[in-house]
Amino acid sequence: MVAQPDTLKALAFARKDVSLRAVDDVPDWAIIFFIGILAYLPYAEFLHDQLGYQLFGFAAEVTVVPTVAVCILFVMIGMFRKPTLFVYALLFLGLIVIVLLSRYFLGLDLSLYDTLRQAVGLRYMMLIPMYILIAGYTLQRSLSRKLASRIIMINAAFAAFVAMLYVSGLITYRLVPEGSELQALYGGSEISRASGLSAGVNVYSNFLLLAVIVVCFAYDRSVLVRVASVAVLILGILASQSRWPLMSAVAVLGATVLVHERSGNKKRLLVVVFAVVFALTLAYLTTDSTDRLVGGVKGRLSQEMGDDIGIRQSKYEIGLNAIFESSYTALAGATPENLIQGYRQEYIFSDNGILSMFISAGIPVTLLFVFFCYWYGRQFVRNSRTLRLYVFGAIALGVAFFNNAIYWDSWLFHAAVVCFLITNTDPTAESAAGGS
Repeated sequence: MVAQPDTLKALAFARKDVSLRAVDDVPDWAIIFFIGILAYLPYAEFLHDQLGYQLFGFAAEVTVVPTVAVCILFVMIGMFRKPTLFVYALLFLGLIVIVLLSRYFLGLDLSLYDTLRQAVGLRYMMLIPMYILIAGYTLQRSLSRKLASRIIMINAAFAAFVAMLYVSGLITYRLVPEGSELQALYGGSEISRASGLSAGVNVYSNFLLLAVIVVCFAYDRSVLVRVASVAVLILGILASQSRWPLMSAVAVLGATVLVHERSGNKKRLLVVVFAVVFALTLAYLTTDSTDRLVGGVKGRLSQEMGDDIGIRQSKYEIGLNAIFESSYTALAGATPENLIQGYRQEYIFSDNGILSMFISAGIPVTLLFVFFCYWYGRQFVRNSRTLRLYVFGAIALGVAFFNNAIYWDSWLFHAAVVCFLITNTDPTAESAAGGS
């Protein structure tokens, strides 16, 4: 039996109506709350540097305020719009409880204090799913996607501008906690590395990398804005002397040229982008005030690369040995004393987020955690098999591998937002922009 045209139209209208109801279910208050958090996060460390409030050992402006705001938004969405969020939260909370009970009864923690400290360290197992679910739910509406992409671009461009002023010698202020190890580090051998409005260079540069992804894969308006944004962001990453973000940004631009943008007009756009970046970089690096930056970039891309690989390899060996010390540590995480090294008795393993998850939660729970994050995040994804998503996934995996990014709350929130920005982009809007 062949369906009549009227029947096909009715079915098409019904499917469209269901989709519209799902999008319209996102209330304005959720978007406003969500956008407020997104706009606040890049300036949280600067506010803490000025105000200095602490709560239970955490920086109030950096950790406490954003976490409380995210929890409030999560609860409000769960109570008034999507109660299944509470089911997801209970699942991830259950994973944390399993890890803590296992560690306590298996004797992996020396005291109850160590168990409580472990609970604080496992906060990413609640925050990351909350970021994914909140971003996925809120970014269903095109209005929230437009606002989010523009806020990320503006905040990143401003941070890059501040970084360029720093390496040019026009400002000397940098955001580093007084008396911290970062202050000793950046006051010595790495004083030439800019960090914008962040305390950490890596957090700053990888945030700019996310903005580059947004400009190339999600923003579809003014060509001039895209050219200017890419140029400023690349220069901002260069000012940080961070290798992975710089290489990843080049990969994003390459993917944009080869596949994402197919019209001749857009290909010319990327040629212009490369020309602008090259010209500005040449002019920027040949000034007398940036000799330190030039030397720093060359050093980190050549002489220091081998030393850095050796240091990272030794740290990875420490982490792997701690995980596989026994069957208990493989199941429930490493013992704290096996990670303490050196004359200062410090936790030497600190720059691999993937291994850190296995160290803190064990292999089975970590794999379940990653699976559930992927599974529940898929329900909000419109286009799951695209080049831009594969590029984003590879870059995010690299960030997690080369940095302890599971504790970068601000970056994780932005990464969740960027993921849904590039996967929920309207294909018709992209094609229309491609011909403009």
